[in-house]
Amino acid sequence: TVPPTVAPTAPPTAPPTTKPPSKPGTVTKSCSAGGPVTSVKVPAGATLILTVTSTTEQEFHVHGYDLLGSGTRFTFVLTADPKFDGAIVESHTTQKPICTIDVT
Repeated sequence: TVPPTVAPTAPPTAPPTTKPPSKPGTVTKSCSAGGPVTSVKVPAGATLILTVTSTTEQEFHVHGYDLLGSGTRFTFVLTADPKFDGAIVESHTTQKPICTIDVT
């Protein structure tokens, strides 16, 4: 008798690998009053640590987030929210913009 023929089998394939969604993380930036208005880019959902500085005592305001701080150096901590894309950080003392927060 002839032994039965066994067809070769392919090795099992591993499921496709997928990377877990990346977490936005933390972004640390700074901007200064009295200079040109700068853009601070931060991914949506990231924690933004934004330090605003000035050579004189001022009151700083982050529009949209409604955060206030004062002094010659103040650090805001916030979560970047797309609904506040383009939020302006300004000096309430001089009424001038300092930087914008651009949520990407």
